[in-house]
Amino acid sequence: MEIEAKFAVPDAETAEQLATLERQGDYEFGPARTREVDDTYLDTASGAVLAAGYALRQRQQGPRTLMTLKQVTTTADPVHRREEVEAALPAPAVPADWPAGELREQVLALVGDQPLEPLFGLHQTRVVRAVTAGQREVAEMSIDRVHLSHGPREQEYREVEIELAPAGTEAELAALVAWLRDELGLQPESTSKFERGLAFVREAAAEDAALLTSTEHETLLRIAQRADLHGRRAQALLALAEGQTQIEAGERAGMSERRVRHWLAQFRAARLGIFPTRVLEAQAAQKRPGSRRAAAQKQPATERADARKQEPEPQPAAHAHAEPQPLAIETLMERYAVDRDHARAVAGWALTLFDLLAPIHGLPAEHRPLLAIAALLHNVGLEQDPDRHHTTGRDILLAHPPAELDPEDRLIVALTTLLHRKRITAKRLDRLAEGPFAELLTARRAETLALAALVRVADGLDYAQTGDTTLIAANPRDGAVELLVGGPLADVDAARADAKADLWRLLSATDLIFTAAPDPEAVEAPVAAAPPAAEAAAGAETATLAEGAARAETPALSEAPAPSEAPPAAETAARSEVPSLSEAPLPSEAGTSSETGMLTTPALPSEAGLEPDDTMAEALRKTLLFHFQRMLAHEAGTRAGVDIEELHDMRVATRRMRAALQVFADSVDMRPLKPFLKDLRRTGRVLGAVRDLDVFWEKTERYLAGLSVAEQPPLAPLRAVWQSQRDAARDEMTVYLDSDRYAKFTQSFSEFLNTPGVAEPAPFGADGEPQPRRVRHVAPVVLYQRLAAVRGYDEWVSGPAVPLVRLHQLRIASKYLRYTAEFFQEVLSPQSGDIIERIKRLQDHLGDLQDAVVACNLLRDFLTWGTWGPQQASGKGLSLPSEPIVAPGVAAYLAARQFELQRLLDGFPAAWAPVHDPAFSCEVAEAVSVL
Repeated sequence: MEIEAKFAVPDAETAEQLATLERQGDYEFGPARTREVDDTYLDTASGAVLAAGYALRQRQQGPRTLMTLKQVTTTADPVHRREEVEAALPAPAVPADWPAGELREQVLALVGDQPLEPLFGLHQTRVVRAVTAGQREVAEMSIDRVHLSHGPREQEYREVEIELAPAGTEAELAALVAWLRDELGLQPESTSKFERGLAFVREAAAEDAALLTSTEHETLLRIAQRADLHGRRAQALLALAEGQTQIEAGERAGMSERRVRHWLAQFRAARLGIFPTRVLEAQAAQKRPGSRRAAAQKQPATERADARKQEPEPQPAAHAHAEPQPLAIETLMERYAVDRDHARAVAGWALTLFDLLAPIHGLPAEHRPLLAIAALLHNVGLEQDPDRHHTTGRDILLAHPPAELDPEDRLIVALTTLLHRKRITAKRLDRLAEGPFAELLTARRAETLALAALVRVADGLDYAQTGDTTLIAANPRDGAVELLVGGPLADVDAARADAKADLWRLLSATDLIFTAAPDPEAVEAPVAAAPPAAEAAAGAETATLAEGAARAETPALSEAPAPSEAPPAAETAARSEVPSLSEAPLPSEAGTSSETGMLTTPALPSEAGLEPDDTMAEALRKTLLFHFQRMLAHEAGTRAGVDIEELHDMRVATRRMRAALQVFADSVDMRPLKPFLKDLRRTGRVLGAVRDLDVFWEKTERYLAGLSVAEQPPLAPLRAVWQSQRDAARDEMTVYLDSDRYAKFTQSFSEFLNTPGVAEPAPFGADGEPQPRRVRHVAPVVLYQRLAAVRGYDEWVSGPAVPLVRLHQLRIASKYLRYTAEFFQEVLSPQSGDIIERIKRLQDHLGDLQDAVVACNLLRDFLTWGTWGPQQASGKGLSLPSEPIVAPGVAAYLAARQFELQRLLDGFPAAWAPVHDPAFSCEVAEAVSVL
């Protein structure tokens, strides 16, 4: 009989209080022992175990497997009484192969010959403490953090259990219950982990069964009619809802299976929130009776397309009878619901292109404000009529021109909007020259086309509307400029920008080439002394864009001014007055070099900037900011997934922030930092899941590379299982990085880290004595504490047959020693670099050893079940297969990793000696002596 009390733990602070409390009344709490536990609940396909009122749990704690059969009971009382039977197994097996005993008999009576299958799994971190009264252990307290996951869905909660020990009494348990309930104010938890996990999985399964609600289905049907990436996204989701596979949905929507899988995960996490607000509002307008678009939808798509082909180019003269009513730019954007994020992104790109390509387009600098306004208003007609927003936008700007501009510039902005959407051909330019451009002076016609060309390309560079695509470099080519862009959807934006460079190519002999960078870090920054890329590409004989337009056969473009001819000052004065909206700094302008006109990626600082007289709180803030900047810098590469080192660097930055919080914890006020701890752990977990898989296969490839082709064992089955696991881990990571939670975390953490003076503790203790808080006072002590923690392993790792778990613990201790030395390296003597290098060699050796241990376990699991770990055998159960897994190549690889493991064990004394050497202590003393 299991007798235990369960209470919900509301937050991490309460959990920490329970984990560190030493005494409560007559009861003492023993040392905290942390256990990582993986539970899998099993049942038959027919649910025979649950139907009988039981739950069957398989618990993995390292190599140990514990099977438990528990009664499922519900009670409002905090004390739960359940019958349970347990048995330890050497490895998972079918019930018939379990050791003889009560558990085997009961389970066989429930399931017969039906195979067991996994219902769901959960992971929990348990902090276990013995509760004693005098010499008796009366209970065991476990503070649990439980993590449930099902696809992209996650749930995490905390609870505390106090299980009555054989020597305890129910009166003593009642006293502990009263303390938790009455003094700590905890609420009783009436639901077991099994019941809570089962409800979570059933709810997730119910959501999966019906991918779309009726409202979502109706909305997606309308969005799918769009001829852009949002339309393709909706088409893929509709195909999945119809039961098509991800491959079939990708073929229907014109995207890869991987992108379909990505957007499915995104949709499950954010539902219709994966579409911009403007897209959702535009489709909602289709339902309103009498709207222009609603009427158009009643017409078959083919008829609408044919009708548009026959429509003449609308002329602004048709609207000349109405007197224009100017409006401020801010009012225009508000009234016509302009998507400000997209508008500002396009304006930022347009200004960057203007500066970068100035030697080619030849426009005077005074036109930058005009270009920014044209970019901000390029989609002003989108919400009114998405299908013909270019002409609708033109009409809006003719009826309500920007009040900040003079009459001629107002017309230019209206015409750049007209030129925004449709594909530009020479024939269309001829028609425009005879119609809309007739009211412009010839010189201004060429400038209008040049401005429109820049806006078109800028719009293409924000086609995916993620805000993440950035310009990495501009490289001159023979008669062209290559623009290298990076970001998770840079390939989409680059392709769209290439399509929208059609007008540019009609006007200029210098082509634009758009390339999505596979590895932004590998691209060399342009040298400041070199000529601008655009100028070098254009060459001395290449005409400016305005000159190219002037020489074109189109009559309206026959008299363009030379590049150096700027409009008179009186004409440009009105155009130079830019409203506050367009004067605000734009993200893509931040890194523009004034010498080259190129966008440069800001260099990360090489040091955190610690000073000996910094307080420990200020040193922590600087250290966290230093690594936080690196985490963000490697996020784009991590999302792209091309170079696995990007993910590695992002994960390292996350780990070092977590380590810094532990290293500095005793010297700062941790209360303002605690809200960020959970998000840092979550970020590290999702990154680590992918990184661990990358490390496994990276070492596998290294193993294969050391063999001749004839000697290489076949590992295709292992590769397939690994790839499936990695895809799932990357999907989970991408969903998290795209989530509102991650965005809020990075924003709030950035604001916190950019505020000096945070986390400062009280300068005086409770007794009124001043507390040491400067780096020069505290850093030596902290470093020696970490050194002592490593040296404490000496007697436990110096003999033969050292347990692998002990070496793993030493690896963690040496990691914290290294990180501590690195955190303070700026204020230590130059010799600290040698100290860090010694620790790093030990840490690398122990890291390789641990990787070999993990690889051996994974390969063993594959040879047993043919899967990546026992939990992944979905639909097969966790019983041993009736036939062995035939994979001689994997067996050979396992043998190689076993030999490698032995080699690393044999080499450990040599790796340990430099840190164990007494001379190492002298070097540490010299390093801190400068403080």
